[in-house]
Amino acid sequence: MTKSGPFISIIVPVYNVEDYICECINSMLSVDKDLIEIILIDDGSIDASGKICDYFARKHRNIFVFHQKNQGASVARNRGIQEAKGNYILFVDSDDYIESDIIREILRLIQAEPDIDVIFLTGKKVYSNGRQVYLDQKYDRSKIKNHTQEEVIKYLATLKKYPGSACTKAVRKNIIVQNNILFKEGKTSEDLIWCLKVFLNAYKFDALEENYYFYRQQREGSVTQSFNENKLLCLMEVISDSCIIAKNHQEVEEAIYSFMAYEYAIALLIYCNGKKTISKKNLESCKRFFRDYQFLLLYKKSVGVKMMRYLLKALGIDAVSKLVGLYYRIK
Repeated sequence: MTKSGPFISIIVPVYNVEDYICECINSMLSVDKDLIEIILIDDGSIDASGKICDYFARKHRNIFVFHQKNQGASVARNRGIQEAKGNYILFVDSDDYIESDIIREILRLIQAEPDIDVIFLTGKKVYSNGRQVYLDQKYDRSKIKNHTQEEVIKYLATLKKYPGSACTKAVRKNIIVQNNILFKEGKTSEDLIWCLKVFLNAYKFDALEENYYFYRQQREGSVTQSFNENKLLCLMEVISDSCIIAKNHQEVEEAIYSFMAYEYAIALLIYCNGKKTISKKNLESCKRFFRDYQFLLLYKKSVGVKMMRYLLKALGIDAVSKLVGLYYRIK
């Protein structure tokens, strides 16, 4: 380690991923041990994941393991932030892996300009059949580097989807700590509002266009594969809270609405696909939410969002949910 600690802390929440955690950790090990630390938060795993983490920690002096009772990914990430000694923070999910050469590029950038607040990174979804697709639309670095916060946020709003994954951002730790930007405990979709708060507190940005993050898809038991009532309610809460934040940042208010228009569309698809499983006490509040926040669709220019807006206006939520249900049955 350098006298001031590692330049980058990589935080990995770990829970029951014994089949994937070795690949995840190994993908980080080729970087100079004096320049990064790897913080593994074993979130009460009941398989061999915790023991595997301990094995790697015994072999590598820059790997640190913290065991805790199961409290969820948000608590694990927050614990990692608390333990981190680096100037910058990266998050990696324990069933994913990274391209370690890009960490060297991140280090090169922050060594040249140590006041960069956020570096945007490119990710890909990796499917079980080997197919890969970009997680987000590729960034145009010329629209990010040397641009103001307002310009960057407005540029991000022009992308097809909101780039709201914490795992594809390198963030200066002081931005997180000084502004108390933590993950909301016990919630899903927590990345979305966390990233928004980071953007609104950052002033210097950059981007790397090379593939960095590989996001494993279609793993049995993966949280991202389950569409349920709690997932929907959490996403609705994120959208509502983000709209409140937007009103306090009028210079980028419409850009934030554009971000949330994409998430509104996702929430509506989740609702339509799982409507029959939603409890009666929440069904009416869901319908009311979609009526109240339908205005968000005005702020996104994509064809799919426009089509959803026209269908909702012409047919209403119940009819649209039936159409989406039919689509999933015949797909």
